[in-house]
Amino acid sequence: MKYFKVFPHMKTEELLGVLNAQK
Repeated sequence: MKYFKVFPHMKTEELLGVLNAQK
């Protein structure tokens, strides 16, 4: 997943927050 490459320092919960914010 590209999100893990772009934000390798973020946690899964933080990634979900970013995805929800982009909707």
